[in-house]
Amino acid sequence: MMLALQRWLSTVACGLLLVGSPTAQSVSGDGETPSPQRFVTLMFSRSAVSAADGSPCQRDDRNVATLEAVVAPYLRVRNLVATGTIQTGTTLQSQPSCIHYGETAATSWDAAGRLGRWFGWTFVSHSATYATQWLSMSPDEIWAETCGSAEAITSHGLSGASGLFAWPHDSYLDSIQAEYVSQCFAFGRQYSWIPTSLEHALAPPYYQHTKGMNGGSCNDPTLPCHGIVARGNAGHYNLPSAIIARLQSLEPGDWYTIQFYVLVTGKTPAYTTNRTEWDCTSADPSAHWTNDNERYCWNDFQAIVNAIPPGTVVTDPLTVARAIGRPGY
Repeated sequence: MMLALQRWLSTVACGLLLVGSPTAQSVSGDGETPSPQRFVTLMFSRSAVSAADGSPCQRDDRNVATLEAVVAPYLRVRNLVATGTIQTGTTLQSQPSCIHYGETAATSWDAAGRLGRWFGWTFVSHSATYATQWLSMSPDEIWAETCGSAEAITSHGLSGASGLFAWPHDSYLDSIQAEYVSQCFAFGRQYSWIPTSLEHALAPPYYQHTKGMNGGSCNDPTLPCHGIVARGNAGHYNLPSAIIARLQSLEPGDWYTIQFYVLVTGKTPAYTTNRTEWDCTSADPSAHWTNDNERYCWNDFQAIVNAIPPGTVVTDPLTVARAIGRPGY
């Protein structure tokens, strides 16, 4: 009984949360070789706390499931945590910063701190300045965008920074991943529908797969919204059923990272300058649409979260790295 208690405490200390399986064995801490777990990471790109509107852009919470007031409490009730990425060079201390064409409000350092302290969230780097022109940068500039960004997150008292580098705009380069990113981070993010296998995660230069949950035109071909062309995604709105099917087919050792942006409700409010639009009102997800890939329906997010299979470890990239034996972690 004492050994079981020690393992449980080790699990909590490492930040592992197991859905529907309070007696599952910890994957670290006592020297035993554990059986492979199924991992899920819930990630929020640039920790977008809300939408923004007006000139200059101002935070606008209308019909948004905000991170602090809605999303984080919803997850906490279910004993789940999430990971936010942070673009460190533009993050302000107490006020949200404007990103995504001035239509999204990204976290402040203070808000990230509250998410960490009150809800157990961790944070990883999205670079310092959303860099993409890597080949034209000096070594010092590359270091500042990668390793320096992780140091900035840690210096603000946030956990998990060395777990992942979210390559901005999926602009990863193997040479920089090997020389810089893999030296400071357990993994570099690559966009993919496919879950990360143990073989992929443990193969240098240490990439992992992330599925970005994109908005888009509705999936019902009989509706006018089927012809909408969404900014950032010329395809259709990502149906929750497709993600749920992936979750339910995870094999031992698989790691599925699902990334969200701004979660929205109902229909678009009457914006002044913000061009994003959506309709999440139908009971049928095939009728849901957004005209921007960085908007996704809150009710579909809930459906995905509620479908995470029992026994799945929901945790952050750094904890995954330690659990699967990523060299150096």
